[in-house]
Amino acid sequence: MSGKEYALTEYFLEHPSQILSREQLYNKVWGWDNNIESNNLEAYLSFIRKKLRLLGVDVSIKAIRGMGYRIETSEK
Repeated sequence: MSGKEYALTEYFLEHPSQILSREQLYNKVWGWDNNIESNNLEAYLSFIRKKLRLLGVDVSIKAIRGMGYRIETSEK
């Protein structure tokens, strides 16, 4: 896992079930004054999602339309 993937995952785990806005995630991982590409966050979230699926864990990162993202566990 890359440093940015780790930082994003850690931030989600520190805020379970809380919806985190794009701005919160950008500020936490890339910092306030960093100019980043608009799709960087989605790309890193895609990498994390793939790794979670490969591990077979019941945890996923869901997009909440118009609000942000949240980490969730699957109910079995």
